[in-house]
Amino acid sequence: MSGRRRSATVYAGAQCVLIETPRRSMIKLIASIEAVKRVLDERFIVRTIQQKFAPDTPIAELQPIAVRAKIHQYQPKEIIFSEGDEADALHFICNGSVTVSTKIDGRDVVMSYAPANTAIGEMALLGNTTRTATVAAAVKTATIAIDEESFAMLLERSAGLKERIQKLVQERHQQNVALQSNAKGGDLLSFLMGQGLGEATGVLLIDEELCVGIMAQTLGYGTDFIDFIGYHAYVGGAGSVEAVQVTEWDEPQAVIGSYLHRYAYPDYVTEHQARDQKLETGRSHSAGNVSCLQLRGEYLFAAESSKGMVVYDVASIANKGVSRRIISALASVLGQNTAIPSADATCLSLSTTQPIAPERN
Repeated sequence: MSGRRRSATVYAGAQCVLIETPRRSMIKLIASIEAVKRVLDERFIVRTIQQKFAPDTPIAELQPIAVRAKIHQYQPKEIIFSEGDEADALHFICNGSVTVSTKIDGRDVVMSYAPANTAIGEMALLGNTTRTATVAAAVKTATIAIDEESFAMLLERSAGLKERIQKLVQERHQQNVALQSNAKGGDLLSFLMGQGLGEATGVLLIDEELCVGIMAQTLGYGTDFIDFIGYHAYVGGAGSVEAVQVTEWDEPQAVIGSYLHRYAYPDYVTEHQARDQKLETGRSHSAGNVSCLQLRGEYLFAAESSKGMVVYDVASIANKGVSRRIISALASVLGQNTAIPSADATCLSLSTTQPIAPERN
């Protein structure tokens, strides 16, 4: 009736006759007749008590306990009981979820999270003490409350229940001690609950240091490798400037050796590893002693010591139909001066890396 999946499989017995009523009709009946709602609630409560606490105890013996139990509804962040309160009932979470918090150094720290089908508050009842933590609804939550007298009756009528709860209490106490010594864990849980963990059916946690960089490389965003370098990386030294291929030609244009390269081109990665990760394709042009260079659009600017600043045309760097990919030859009968003389050109800096528009530059 709650709309959740069936928790058990039911088989018809011999000569079984059933009356099937649509869920929507039953919901209308429950809403209009209080007696119907109470009967169904009692059946639900007694079955829940038997399944979760006393599986070997007959329904008839649990019926008096179920009659005294009550179903409570809580809104998100509403407190079910507070730290220091007298223990008066055990709560079984029917649906929803709760947070369990305690005060550490004067502030509330979430110690744990309890989902549906979990009992809370049994520690104080079993030890006859006050509440050691504050429990609040993380989302809209419904609980079955079993008062102190009914809890004692349940312990008497269910063999082994007291021992199972004592063991559970001991385990929770050890967990609480460990969490109190590590307040950062509680802060993390508080943060997750604030992000809607209590309403989620699943959680994906991402280690930013490990995953964000990997995803950025895989998707080709954020690393600035392709953004500012492109198909080739330009390097210079004594006597030459070179364009070294650093990405694949085909789409996706994966950077060689990157995570995207690994997933998109596994065969190429194997070959790259066999070459000891050395880049094998490049184009070169003779030059002076290059100490600094910068690419702008289709032109490569290089500071070449005594040769001054020299500009190279690299528009055809990826054109397989051109034999000379980097050129500095004359472009017209009128001549072309692509160098600025200097006694010792050591560095250069351009105000932008955007392509040149002749009509504006």
